[in-house]
Amino acid sequence: MHPWFGFEERRQTTMVAPSRVGGASRYRRAGSSNRLSSEAAADADAATYSTVPPVVVEFGSSCIRVGISGEAAPRRVVPTPPSLSRLPACPDLKTPAQWDGVLYPLLSSIATEHLLLKNLRSRRVLILEPTLVAPASFRDSICRVLFRYLSCPAVLFVPGPASIVLPYGLGLAHGLIVDVGAWEGRVACVGGGASGGSGSSPLLPTVRFAPCGLNRLAGRLMEVCNGAADGGGQTSAAPIPSVEDGIGVLNAFFSHPSSAPTTTPSESNDVELTVPSTEAPVRVDARMVSQILHEMYFDVANPESLAHALLSSLSSCPIDLRRQVASSVVFVGGAVDFIPKLEERMVRSLAETLGEQESGQ
Repeated sequence: MHPWFGFEERRQTTMVAPSRVGGASRYRRAGSSNRLSSEAAADADAATYSTVPPVVVEFGSSCIRVGISGEAAPRRVVPTPPSLSRLPACPDLKTPAQWDGVLYPLLSSIATEHLLLKNLRSRRVLILEPTLVAPASFRDSICRVLFRYLSCPAVLFVPGPASIVLPYGLGLAHGLIVDVGAWEGRVACVGGGASGGSGSSPLLPTVRFAPCGLNRLAGRLMEVCNGAADGGGQTSAAPIPSVEDGIGVLNAFFSHPSSAPTTTPSESNDVELTVPSTEAPVRVDARMVSQILHEMYFDVANPESLAHALLSSLSSCPIDLRRQVASSVVFVGGAVDFIPKLEERMVRSLAETLGEQESGQ
């Protein structure tokens, strides 16, 4: 059996494939009794697409990353449709027609416009879901669109955040996945695979979460700025009315040539910015931003920081795998690109912490 179908031991995954029994277009679970009438035909179909790397589609709350399995980075990053941004809750999508109306144009454009594929007849599709429990209607609609309209030969659903599902898309044998998304950061160790990633899987006991997503960072900035505007903090001039405005202010702050924050609080350096929705002026203290970043991401002593989650995940990894896991650290998620030099600063912070512990011993 082709390795693509060899995921029986991964009970959290589901794979479905189209059935052509009796000339009808039906759906069946891979490996069920509803098999093709000709085993030779099945083997020929599998040989056609088993040698071609599958398409990977990772659904996130703010963006969707698409690419080809085995490549080092996504080929395209597209915005998540508003109706899918809160999976598994999708109150605007109730009927199959409504689901198909959202997913058909999305998946079709991913295949033809973003990946420049003529069709998906020879491409399996790997769907990385944003949650451990996705609606059945979400999966059903994806199957309808891919099988009926886009002629996809097989689909594999892998539920969970990127820290859990990413190894299936990257083919990573050993490593540490650090995923910082819109609402939280997630860390997981990957091990058990041979060279090249065959058989690799996330080590679920090492999965850690930290409340340090981009929206939470913007919310923390709102708390400080709005508190100062109400009468006496470090930053003043105008309140920030929404998380979207907070992200806009942060984006302008990080783009300002004189405001690059560091992991160590520095001298006060106020930067005059504008709130996007109101165009009102707001003054942001670089020292305050540095303090927030240090607290949320780089402070190992803070049990809710990303650095603490990373060390906790690595310490829970089997000791014989730690060196291999630590040798390959993969940072993913929208906040990684948003926060300047997040990877470098994280590595430097951890190196300083571990160096202090070794010198203390």
